[in-house]
Amino acid sequence: MNQPLLRKRIVVTRALEQAQELISALSSLGADVVHIPTIRFAPPESWTDCDEAICKASRYDWLIFTSTNGVDFFYSRMRELGKDWGCFSDVKYAAVGVQTAEKLRQIGVRVDLVPDDFHAEGLADAFSAIDLKGARILLLKPEKSSSTLARGLARAGAIVDAVTVYRTEAAPVEPARLAHMLKSGSPDLLTFTSPSTAKNLISQLGLDVVQQWLQSGCKVAAIGDVTAGALSKLGIEADIVAKKSTIHYLVNQIAEFFQNGKHTQE
Repeated sequence: MNQPLLRKRIVVTRALEQAQELISALSSLGADVVHIPTIRFAPPESWTDCDEAICKASRYDWLIFTSTNGVDFFYSRMRELGKDWGCFSDVKYAAVGVQTAEKLRQIGVRVDLVPDDFHAEGLADAFSAIDLKGARILLLKPEKSSSTLARGLARAGAIVDAVTVYRTEAAPVEPARLAHMLKSGSPDLLTFTSPSTAKNLISQLGLDVVQQWLQSGCKVAAIGDVTAGALSKLGIEADIVAKKSTIHYLVNQIAEFFQNGKHTQE
């Protein structure tokens, strides 16, 4: 069995609810995976805006989901209100990436639009071929997210309701696990799947510790240019940047990197 990551110590920083796919994929290639969840997800402080949107579902032409978390939290809230997808019977659905689209399909939703580039700007570009003048769009998003997509849709003539359906919080690292990490030497690879995973790991471990690891040969992998850009602002350059924002693609890029020993941003 080909195991290009055999004996490689790889740190996964994803939230507990989302990490298993990445952990399993890396482990199957021989990696020794250390999971340090740096973020967790919570409902918004208030459901008022979301509840109003659900109750007025018939006015929307499009629903847009920017993450699998958005799907989970929105769907859960609908069920709490005794609603189902039938209340959006005439709406079209858009998803930022294939994983979000697949999550929607798993719960019985037909997805009408998925961009080739799996990020908000890619979805805005995908909508450029559609006449949005006067269209009402419900954009379901995390708290404190970029307004780039909403602004782009509004410039195209759409009426956009951007509604928060979840928020991201820092997940405290267990003291025993943190102590173990600090005593066990440098890992071979740090993986980051969002800007918040990068910021929170550095906040909890300290930039000096991470820099020591990098100086000892530890490499860095990031999903997408946005995450890589956030790392760069923190003084860390990613060795591996997965341009497609999927776990499968990220793992393939990591395996290729360690097989070939080359810097990759494909």
